[in-house]
Amino acid sequence: MKASPMKRSLKLSAVAGAVVAIAGASALGLAQMRGELAYDSAASAGGTPEEQQMGELLDRIEAASTRKEQASAELDALVKRVNQTRSSVRLRIRALYRLTRAGMLPITGGFESMLQHAGRMRRLQRMVETDAKLLMTDKERRVALRGEVATLGRSIEESRAKLNQLQEQSGAAKKALFESEFQQAFNAPTTTVADDRPFYGMRLSDAAPVTRFESLRGSLAFPVSGDVIVRDATRAESDGPGLEFLAQVGTPVRAVAAGRVAFNDVYGSYGRLVIVDHGESYYSVYGGLGIVEVRVGDDLSRSARLGAVGGDHETPALFFEMRKGTRTIPPRPWLDL
Repeated sequence: MKASPMKRSLKLSAVAGAVVAIAGASALGLAQMRGELAYDSAASAGGTPEEQQMGELLDRIEAASTRKEQASAELDALVKRVNQTRSSVRLRIRALYRLTRAGMLPITGGFESMLQHAGRMRRLQRMVETDAKLLMTDKERRVALRGEVATLGRSIEESRAKLNQLQEQSGAAKKALFESEFQQAFNAPTTTVADDRPFYGMRLSDAAPVTRFESLRGSLAFPVSGDVIVRDATRAESDGPGLEFLAQVGTPVRAVAAGRVAFNDVYGSYGRLVIVDHGESYYSVYGGLGIVEVRVGDDLSRSARLGAVGGDHETPALFFEMRKGTRTIPPRPWLDL
């Protein structure tokens, strides 16, 4: 099934944000991001231009990070070897200095001893020369590796900056998509759909409700049963009052009246959200869900189970609203509170 534009935008934002937040892109973190992006690209029939660009940036970060780790490891080993070579050179120079001060002595050992003495000097000289060449070569390599590590670091940071820019550019579009699909749940015209694919805000038949919803004021079922605390609350995206039902994670959440599911997705500070269309432009809104057990278009009876209270917030709670069209209306009179 093809992913919705809002979900693709969410996925791009999540992946970009994760990449930018990582201080040193680990192989595991990159693999997880790549898996998310690959899944979403497959769901969207090959991927959007934004997803392709993000994939290219991930490739660039992954390749640069791998090479940076290799170069850094080689540099560490090289520094260790240079220190060992310098220590060896110091010892050999001291030994050569002592032999040089002795000249062609000891004479008492005869000609053979003098030849051995001269041979030791030549060997030490060659070893010192070899070590000096090795130190020079290692110095050049060390300078090159440090330059490469610095260049790779800049490349990684530039790629992260581009991902951050992509995230910022998609932020406005993501917000617009959120608002559009959320409002469609309250404004969409009556539409008949031949299959069970989710269409936000579309009613699946023209059947009129048997009972006028207005007559149910004061007698709606409680969305959460059991020992719960009810308090007034609002959400940033709402223009009116709502209620929070403080309950344990996993507490069942039920429809306050018969209706059809008009929306099921994550939406801003509502969290996981289900909207039920009761007809006559009346809607009940259920936020803060963990598990959701319904799909867009499902017909529901009174007290039908929608899902369960989630644990995304410090205090688990169901957030409940009533709406007339897009306007939020006080929920307490509808629940006889």
